[in-house]
Amino acid sequence: MKFNKFLDVIKSMKFFLYFTSIAPVLLAFFIDKLNNLLIFTLLLLLVISAQLMMNISMDILDFKNNVKVRNENTFFPIGPYSIAISNFKLKNLEIVLALSILFVILDGLIILILTKEYILIFFGIFAIFLSILYIITPISLYRRGFGEISTFFNFGPLPLIGSLLAFHYQINIQYFIISVFLGFFASAIRYLHHIPEDDPNSFRVKNFKLIYSLIIVLGILLPILFGFLLLIILIVPVIWHIIRLPEDIESISQKTYQIVLLHILGTLLIIIQLYI
Repeated sequence: MKFNKFLDVIKSMKFFLYFTSIAPVLLAFFIDKLNNLLIFTLLLLLVISAQLMMNISMDILDFKNNVKVRNENTFFPIGPYSIAISNFKLKNLEIVLALSILFVILDGLIILILTKEYILIFFGIFAIFLSILYIITPISLYRRGFGEISTFFNFGPLPLIGSLLAFHYQINIQYFIISVFLGFFASAIRYLHHIPEDDPNSFRVKNFKLIYSLIIVLGILLPILFGFLLLIILIVPVIWHIIRLPEDIESISQKTYQIVLLHILGTLLIIIQLYI
């Protein structure tokens, strides 16, 4: 019983999707040669808390909008699983949401005070702006087929470049290309995972495999062209993943774990490449 409850918490909080938030900070830490453990820890807590804030916000909004729960038997459910299936109380989630927002603000202020990299204020404002566009009605990009736009920036360039600045690291084109890899793969994860929520007759659904393939191919080829040759290893499993995707959009979404694993593998290959 306790184990089932533990699994419910993992699925409710979507913990297996948190690597998309952690990866940029982790890569920046390795680029910085593991030099500043304190700032790394603060950045890690910041992105994890921000991810928690986004997940809870979407569950609350989805529940209030009567969004159907899908893929409840997987580790990557869609919709308000925490409320509709796990029976978390709405009031409790709203309290956790408020606490996570407060923690993000305080953690961000501490990072600013310690690093004195005040340009990070603009990174934070832009990230918040994109997050608002993503979840807040009436715009709600995540429900209108444009969620990948904010996902690309909030899980790619903004956290990686921002983390490097917090480490007082000089930015160059190579690191921007790494952030592009992260952004494209995070967008691919988001696209595949949420495709059942799209209109079945929409352009995005009818041309899913083509668009999805382009997102992933760009995410791999651009870093390879800029010297991250180890990512060639990723090409075969990516092709296998795409070819084996089913036609039914509900079944496609159940393959989220595959693109998440490919994202993890690609990140590890980049880390290895940095030290060769």
